[in-house]
Amino acid sequence: MSTERSWRSARRAALATGAVVALTITGAGCAGTSGSPRAAAAPVEAEQGRAAAAPGIEALGEGRVEVVPDEAEIRLGVQVVAESAGETFARASERMAALLDQLAASGVAQRDVQTAAISLTPEYERNGAPDPAGSGPAPVAFRASNTVSVTIRDLAGAGELIDRVVDVVGDSVTLSGISFSVADPEPALAEARAEAVADATRRAQQYAEAAGLTLGDVRRVVERSATSPRPMEAGVQDAGAPIAPGTTEVEATVTVVFDVA
Repeated sequence: MSTERSWRSARRAALATGAVVALTITGAGCAGTSGSPRAAAAPVEAEQGRAAAAPGIEALGEGRVEVVPDEAEIRLGVQVVAESAGETFARASERMAALLDQLAASGVAQRDVQTAAISLTPEYERNGAPDPAGSGPAPVAFRASNTVSVTIRDLAGAGELIDRVVDVVGDSVTLSGISFSVADPEPALAEARAEAVADATRRAQQYAEAAGLTLGDVRRVVERSATSPRPMEAGVQDAGAPIAPGTTEVEATVTVVFDVA
């Protein structure tokens, strides 16, 4: 019996010792793990700091590509003046319906037509008689207008389309502007970006030669802008109303940082 108790006591002591050892090892492992990221981060941060402080050349590059627009947006509408608000609005609505029907008949998709503005306003005679219902002058007429923005994807037929709308709507038609764009500018933008990087490389090479340095690898490229903002002087004329789409200039600007030796 005494021997059995002694064996149990020794077993408990061994287990207790093992638990202490296990806790000690785990604690040491945790301390080492929590410390290692900081230890690893220090050389990385130091390396980044050295890279940022290393000598280099920063150059601005610009690229421009001319493209011919392949679609246009025009604003077409109707404007009617009549004595009463109801009559004015009804006549304007009737003529706008005729305009929309003509657009559909000409192959313009419904998704390419969007209402841009609609209004109904009274018109007054200067020094006119007062309005019996109020203190101001009485309206002598009402003006109604309705305008839609139309995307034309077939520029060759844009002039004929405008002519047909004018024929259908008559003297009530309005045309308030036209703008041109490129349906898919990405290929031109890619070409402009490549030209911008090449331009920055040429400039950096000139700077390096002037400073007696050797141009190294590209360290960083930052795009400053990529736009297709302005029309250029050029154009064609098709049948119907004269339409001159000209060309559009797609631009890209980048900053490139090079290593030097």
